[in-house]
Amino acid sequence: MDRFLYEEGRDVELRRRAERGDKTALYFLVRLLRAQGEQMVAQQAVADIDATDIYAIELANQPLADG
Repeated sequence: MDRFLYEEGRDVELRRRAERGDKTALYFLVRLLRAQGEQMVAQQAVADIDATDIYAIELANQPLADG
């Protein structure tokens, strides 16, 4: 389900799932936000949802790829 929501660009639903403890949804949310050029929003989402998840923090802080 998380992959489907990611592929459909449904960040609100991914956020809801992540807030309920779905780690995969959190990772897809971060990836989706970054793909949309919203790195700061991705970083804030990690801080809001699970500031202790090292993988999510690293994912949110990776440099955005150029074009």
